[in-house]
Amino acid sequence: MLRITLDDGNFSELSGRIIDALANPSRIMRYWAGAVAKRARKNAESHSRGGTFWHSIAEAVDYQVDSNRATIFCEHFAARHKQEGGEIRAKNAQALTIPIHRLAQGKRASRLEDDGYELFRPKKTNILATEQNGELIPLYALVKSVRQSPEPWWPDDTLVLELGRREIERIIK
Repeated sequence: MLRITLDDGNFSELSGRIIDALANPSRIMRYWAGAVAKRARKNAESHSRGGTFWHSIAEAVDYQVDSNRATIFCEHFAARHKQEGGEIRAKNAQALTIPIHRLAQGKRASRLEDDGYELFRPKKTNILATEQNGELIPLYALVKSVRQSPEPWWPDDTLVLELGRREIERIIK
């Protein structure tokens, strides 16, 4: 037969660990904030389709901890927009260039010009095109603004609390 008997001594040892962990909230906050920041970075990375954009968002996630508070933040210019979605408007140009051809995917119009493509806007159209062998090839749609759907990546409150619970359990063990 195997037997485990729990008594006041076991309870005192366990409660002592819990009290020690909770008596030092900055330690818990540091680990908790680190876990949340790590998850936010992982979530951002998971949206990447091979480029560097989402990696730059992940790299911009950081946190600060003081004695009883932690703040996790991302200062990337597009972090909130990607999380919540919204309108994008042309700022320093007359129009946004939206790729509509495989040659334009993932490339700025200026890069195609650097690669030797002569781009032009056919009359009475809202496209930017090139010509190859006498054939017109539409590359970009020209628009004043677009509405992007949200791409949630920031950890929600439920996950943040779960990560905190896990960190407290880890510290107690």
